[in-house]
Amino acid sequence: MNSLTQQGIAALKQGDKVQARQCLREATVKDPGDVQAWLWLSGAVETDRERAECLQHVLRLDPDNQIATKGLAQLVARGAVSVQSEPQAPAQKTQVAVLPNPLVDVQPVPKAGAARATQKAIDKTIFMVKPSLIPVFVGGFLIALIFIGFWLLLMGLVPKGETGSLLRAIFTFFLAIYALGMGFQWLVALIRRLFARYTLTSRYLIVKKGVLSRSQKTIPVQRIQNVSLRQGVGDRLFGLGSVIVESAGERGAVRLISLPNCQEYVDKILAIAERSGENRSL
Repeated sequence: MNSLTQQGIAALKQGDKVQARQCLREATVKDPGDVQAWLWLSGAVETDRERAECLQHVLRLDPDNQIATKGLAQLVARGAVSVQSEPQAPAQKTQVAVLPNPLVDVQPVPKAGAARATQKAIDKTIFMVKPSLIPVFVGGFLIALIFIGFWLLLMGLVPKGETGSLLRAIFTFFLAIYALGMGFQWLVALIRRLFARYTLTSRYLIVKKGVLSRSQKTIPVQRIQNVSLRQGVGDRLFGLGSVIVESAGERGAVRLISLPNCQEYVDKILAIAERSGENRSL
């Protein structure tokens, strides 16, 4: 297998069909008898007619090739192409290595479950990240300091004696109730961040949230219209930021909060969205 064929196979596995077609076509021109180049090219071309021509070429070189036979039979069964039977002259069988089926990228599969499995197989994860916990812990520490300082101030202002002792008890009680409420809110915020997850693949941006009631928002990357960065004073202090993603068909923007090196994630989302748009326009 020559280097062009290897480059084409690698590009097809990564979902770059444009590069795959270019490398594999050059490989077939350089070596018209390269069975693997023709076979993988059938998974990179755009039309069923081109796909059928590639598979027929494979069968001329290797009449017993099961992958090509199965792929061509499915094209004929769907009515996508019409194949005329033609006499085949005896030919010397070309020895080929057994490789994974390249048709999984593009071959139409009648069953919806199999189609979803195929899409999942070719989906490549770009990043998977969780929001930082630093703002939660710093916020909790500051709230605790404020409560302690407020309590000490009240204790110093209340006069001594029986009346003062009663007032101290009342102030301490209500301050403790308020502190418990704030502590519960802090705990909820911490748990939410622990269970939040942002994932970008070559096909989707996925935002998962929730603990008891889990929610997931899945945005196809080709629908992403704008990606921006937002950093408050506290975010800059800790090197964090929020990524704001706007997409077609969504009400409101999606926020990926408290991400370290947030500009890196903005660049990755923009890059995969632009690449998806270029592939769709081809």
